[in-house]
Amino acid sequence: MPVAGIFEVNVKTPIGEKTGILELVVTNEVLSGTLTGAKGRFDITDGTVSGGNISFNVNIDTPAGNMKAHVTGAVEGDVLTAIAQLPIGSLELSGLRNPSF
Repeated sequence: MPVAGIFEVNVKTPIGEKTGILELVVTNEVLSGTLTGAKGRFDITDGTVSGGNISFNVNIDTPAGNMKAHVTGAVEGDVLTAIAQLPIGSLELSGLRNPSF
């Protein structure tokens, strides 16, 4: 199963679980796309993909202000698992591919 697709994601934060939509687009080994949540839509930058492994950056709005998150993880079948590293710590991210999008 390819990495590209639209995933419904959950992020475990210190103030509770947040949900969003992660769209991953792959061109050769370059990963791009967007993360959309309650605070808006944010573009993925500096993305790479190798097999099912992914890595990208995304600037997001948090209660502590705008922060850069470095996300690394993997897509296996329809399941995405990742860790987002932010200046304030790391957050677990999980998601399921949504074939209806």
